[in-house]
Amino acid sequence: MRSEQTELNDEWSYIWGGGRYSASKFYRHSFIAVITPKPLKWIWKSKCVPKIKFFSWLLLKDKLNTRNMLRRRRKFLEEGYSCPVCLLDVEETRDHLFFGCSYARERWRILNINFNGNLGIYQRIKSAKRCFT
Repeated sequence: MRSEQTELNDEWSYIWGGGRYSASKFYRHSFIAVITPKPLKWIWKSKCVPKIKFFSWLLLKDKLNTRNMLRRRRKFLEEGYSCPVCLLDVEETRDHLFFGCSYARERWRILNINFNGNLGIYQRIKSAKRCFT
């Protein structure tokens, strides 16, 4: 005699709650513990064009191809790694190019924005935002 088994269909369940799977739910669950710095949130929520948002994100994450970044990636530059804008024989880093270079400081001064060079990048942006708004 053949024993009868009830056939049950497998069913997926998710640790973030019931309902259907979605990539956005998975993403939210995966990054729930990550604390995003406020300046990065401001960038993505801003109303500027996407390429400016992306450029700003690269700037804040120190991922722009400055001469310093190329040196860190072991890319040899015949002309050296100094800033070509101010000609002060200072290495072109993100901080120098956007905050320390005399050319950059003059442009920020025209906008009446002053950056505190002793602060980290996110604190600089927060401080500048308070002065600018």
